[in-house]
Amino acid sequence: MGIRLISHSKPATVWRYALVKVLLLHPPANAEIDVYRTESVGLGYIASVLRQDGHDVEILDANVTRLSARKAIEQVLRREFDCLGITAMHSQWRFVVDVAQAVRSRKRNAWIVVGGYLATLVPEGLLHQCPELNFVVRGEGENVIREVLGRIERNQDWGDVQGIAYISNGDIVINTLAPAHSDLDILPFPARDVLIQNRWLKRAPFSSSRGCFHRCAFCSINEFYKLCGQRGRRDRSPRNVVDEMEQVLSSTGIDYFVFSDDDFIGPGERCKRRAYEIADEVLSRKLKIKFSFECRADEVDKDLFKRLMEAGLDAVFIGLESGCQSQLDRFTKGTTVEQNRKAIEIVRELGLKMDVGFIMFDPYVTVEELEQNMRFIRELELSVPMIKLQLYPGIPIIEKIRQDGLLTESGLDLHYRFQNPGVAQAYKAMRLSMAGRIAMWKLRDRLGLGTRR
Repeated sequence: MGIRLISHSKPATVWRYALVKVLLLHPPANAEIDVYRTESVGLGYIASVLRQDGHDVEILDANVTRLSARKAIEQVLRREFDCLGITAMHSQWRFVVDVAQAVRSRKRNAWIVVGGYLATLVPEGLLHQCPELNFVVRGEGENVIREVLGRIERNQDWGDVQGIAYISNGDIVINTLAPAHSDLDILPFPARDVLIQNRWLKRAPFSSSRGCFHRCAFCSINEFYKLCGQRGRRDRSPRNVVDEMEQVLSSTGIDYFVFSDDDFIGPGERCKRRAYEIADEVLSRKLKIKFSFECRADEVDKDLFKRLMEAGLDAVFIGLESGCQSQLDRFTKGTTVEQNRKAIEIVRELGLKMDVGFIMFDPYVTVEELEQNMRFIRELELSVPMIKLQLYPGIPIIEKIRQDGLLTESGLDLHYRFQNPGVAQAYKAMRLSMAGRIAMWKLRDRLGLGTRR
């Protein structure tokens, strides 16, 4: 099976009848412990644009409904559909293979499509592992999927559509990517089927921008958008953002919004001004809401956060990543330990709820760096999990790890060993101590005792 990188190609077959029913699948969470369960905003956008074109769309959210992989596949097979669309992160690739094989064996004429980070960053690897797929969508999927399905309905060849990859006559064909949306305000608001159907959900995920200005070594966001010719971040207008908030509030009754933006604030005065404008728009409409978002330590500004709190800011997630400067530099984070300290002081002074991102272990971390991190955590009285840096295609640091002989690959799985033997021993001891707690969390989840947040 070869690979062809082309702009125009003809698929092996053309579907010969109109497509009327689409099932969109949000896979089950694969975390070892209880995690925050939320609907997929990305699938909501796909559902909205396909409904604009007259397609009958259903969303099956196995993440929110806490389905196991087996139960999720059973639910898929019980449904009638012409096309199954799956959004997936890299760590979910084995589930994608399993569900695609199950669907292909039972519904031979169904079309199976995958989008998201997995399909965008490793299309050839995914198609090698899962030839049952009809095609994958790369990059932003709204215009791509509607173009392909439109051509299928009109009995037209779809093989030259930008932003797809597929297998044709034994070759993997990877078309050039479609350009990213230049104006996010023109997109319809994402469908909120999952919130409406699951009334116990009290928080609505929300996206006010796409992309990120920063270049962290452990993150694949920039690689994802760079493939679409996009650098930096694109923002929705404050008016458009708050219009959607009002719609969600009126249609679901939910008044808590969790911004899923990769970096809600952003660098510089222009980004800060936009955050102020969103707060001003909320206040001018007298909306009684709460919200949370993610940002960097160097973006925590007391005056800005005070204004956001007046509009309903309730909690913030700060990507600290480390309390050790050499590790921050290795991550190309562009921040300092002192900025991390200052951000925590400001947030605590304001009385905001706070969570932090912290990567304790990476392939090159030393025992001395671990000790610095532990002192930082103790001094600031932080509660952070002992997280290990996770590898995904597209993260800048992965090539160095490969060149240094620390990388191991199995299928699409990416793992590494620690360069420092003492760190490897410390990590192993930490994992053993976690094993009992993880078993308890899994039992609690099976018994239905997990906390719904």
